[in-house]
Amino acid sequence: MILSFAETGEGIAALVWLRGANYQLPNIPPTPGPAQVVWSDGEHSLTWSPGVQLMWMSSDTHLMCGRSAHKH
Repeated sequence: MILSFAETGEGIAALVWLRGANYQLPNIPPTPGPAQVVWSDGEHSLTWSPGVQLMWMSSDTHLMCGRSAHKH
């Protein structure tokens, strides 16, 4: 997975390249609960949470990278 960020005029989007496909995911406004930053197009999502954990979710792929869990 390759990750980059870009200003879109409507906020910062996550640019994700994964297994030959690319995605541009807009930032989702925060919700009450644990602190996290989420980018999603409704089908795919990238979530950053404290503790340096990144999680990618799509219908066929779930990747996590962080201090306590590392799964590719």
